[in-house]
Amino acid sequence: MKSTTYSPVGISTGIHTGAKNIASQDKWRAIPFLVLMFSAGLPLTYQLEVARTLTVADSAELTMAATASQNTANSMFFVLFICSLYIFAGWTLLRKPKTVTVLLSRQWPIFFLTLLIAASAFWSHAPEKVMINIIHNVGTTLITIAAALRYRNSPWLFPKHVGYVVGANMVLHMMAVALIPAYAIDWQGRWHGLAPHANTLGALAFVVLWSNASILIFTKNDRYHLHLFFSGLAILAMYGANSMTTMSCSVFVLLLMFTFYKMKKLSFQQRVCFFILGMCLLIPLATALISNIINLEHILNAFGRDTKLTGRVSLWEDAVKAISEHPFFGWSFDDHVYLVRVSNMAFPNFHNGILDLAVNGGLIAVMLFILILIIITVDYFKPSKIGASIAPFSASFMLTFLVYSITEANLVSPRAQMWEIFLALAFLGTCKNWSKPVFPNGPSQKMGPSIKPLPTVTPIMAKI
Repeated sequence: MKSTTYSPVGISTGIHTGAKNIASQDKWRAIPFLVLMFSAGLPLTYQLEVARTLTVADSAELTMAATASQNTANSMFFVLFICSLYIFAGWTLLRKPKTVTVLLSRQWPIFFLTLLIAASAFWSHAPEKVMINIIHNVGTTLITIAAALRYRNSPWLFPKHVGYVVGANMVLHMMAVALIPAYAIDWQGRWHGLAPHANTLGALAFVVLWSNASILIFTKNDRYHLHLFFSGLAILAMYGANSMTTMSCSVFVLLLMFTFYKMKKLSFQQRVCFFILGMCLLIPLATALISNIINLEHILNAFGRDTKLTGRVSLWEDAVKAISEHPFFGWSFDDHVYLVRVSNMAFPNFHNGILDLAVNGGLIAVMLFILILIIITVDYFKPSKIGASIAPFSASFMLTFLVYSITEANLVSPRAQMWEIFLALAFLGTCKNWSKPVFPNGPSQKMGPSIKPLPTVTPIMAKI
C-alpha cells in the first residue's frame, strides 16, 4: 500500500495563502465604517449658520427640530449617503451569513436590544420615528460587524485607520474655525467647527486623540509624526470647544493607556489582581460622588463650571420621573418626541447615558446594555478571543465611554460616533484569536499594527 507523506512547508504555505486570501476578501468591509467615521460632525443634515445669541425661544425651537419625526430624512443627499453605506455593508456580509450569525450569538444582547427597539413601536406615541431609528440601528450594526470582520486578522490596524480618517475630519473642522469663524465659532466664543455644537466638536476631538494616542503609546516604527500632529490638533480643538467633559475624559483615557502600557510586563494573574484592585478603588469613589460625600460644588467652582452641570441636574430629575411612569419597557425609542411635546424639555435628551436609555427602553434595555458590557469584559480575559489582544486601546475606550456617558447621552444612539466605535470594538473583541496573544501587543506577538505577517490561521477557523 502506497504511503502518503505531507510536507510541513507545503502545509504552512497553504495556510498562509489561505489567510492572505481571507484578508484580501475582508479588506473592503471597513469602507462603510471608515466613511462613517470621516463624516461625523459634517453638515450633511443641517446648514451652517452665522453665530448669534440664542434666546429661550431659539433653544426650544432647536429642541423641537432635533426631535422632529423627519429630522433624519430632511436631506435627500443624506438619505442616499447613509443608505448606500448600509447597503454596501450588508452586501459585503452576504457571503458570510454563518459568521454574522455566530458574532450576533456571542453578543446576543445587542441582537435582543435591536428587537426591543423595533418592538417599542407598538407602544410608542411616534411609531414612525421608531421605525426610522430601527433602520439606523440595523444599518449601524451591519457596518460595525463588517468592520470587525475586516480587522479580525490585523486588529491593531483598527485604531490606526480610525486615527487617519478622524484626524483628516478634524483638519476640516479646524480649517473652518480659521477660515470662516463667523460660522464655526458660536456666540459664546466656543469653537464648534462644522459641527452643530461645541460639545460635538469636543467629542470628535476625543476620538481623534484616543485613536492616534493608541498608536503613539503602544506601537513602534509607525508614521508617528502624523499621529502626533492629529493628537495635537485634537487637544487644540478641545481647548477651543471648552468642553469640560471631553477634556476630563481625554486625561482619563491617556492615564488608562499608560497604565496598560506599564502592565505589559505583568503576568495574566497579576493583571487580574490589578483589575480587581482598580475596581475596589473606583467603586467606593463613585459611591462617594453619588452620595455627596465628596462636595462636587467646590470642585466645579474651582474650575469655573456650573455647579448644576449646566442644567443637567434638573434634567436627571425629569428622567427619573419619566422612568417611574414606565419602568420596565420605557417610553419607546422615538428620540423623546412625545416627551418633548408634552413636557417642554429644554434639550432633546437627558444628558446621561443610562438614564436616557432607561427612559427609552426601561430597565430591560439597561439590563441588556449591562450584559453587553459583561461579555466585552469577559472577552478581555479570554486568550482565545481578540479582545485579549486589543484590550489596551479597547478597554481604555470602553471605560472612558462609560465615564463620558455620565453627562452625555450616546448609548444606543446609532448616529453617534462613539456608539459606532463601541459596537465595532464589541464585535471585534468577540472574534476568535487563532494566534498566541501577547498582552498588550497585537496577535503577531509584537507590539502594535506595524507587523506585516498575517497570523497563522486555517481558512475554516478564520471564518469566525
